Amino acid sequence: MTSFVWLFVGFALILVFKGPSIFVYGIIDLTIAIALCVGVGLQAVYLPATHSVCGHAETWQVVGDHPSLFHLAASFQVKKTAVDSCHQFVSSWVLAVAVMYALPQDKAVFASLMPRSAFLK
Repeated sequence: MTSFVWLFVGFALILVFKGPSIFVYGIIDLTIAIALCVGVGLQAVYLPATHSVCGHAETWQVVGDHPSLFHLAASFQVKKTAVDSCHQFVSSWVLAVAVMYALPQDKAVFASLMPRSAFLK
């Protein structure tokens, strides 16, 4: 969720910053983007890619007698099943993937909406 908040903070900072300060903003933005990409990549190895697989959340990648990640996550919340937990994990992962692919297009749209003079200050 840090990247979501950073979009709003970054929007305000771009309008205020001038010259070399924009470089610092860019480095922070790049670091958050890289962290998001690494996190999504690591989750892709373990999480199911769609909600349809969540029907088997109790047995998803279980080794031996250990419960699944989704079962353990559900046990920490009242009235929640492993399937609910799986849906929550997958939804968060899908949102992160969508943000990862939408950000480059979003910045292009943002740049086209801003007057050229706003970037030349």
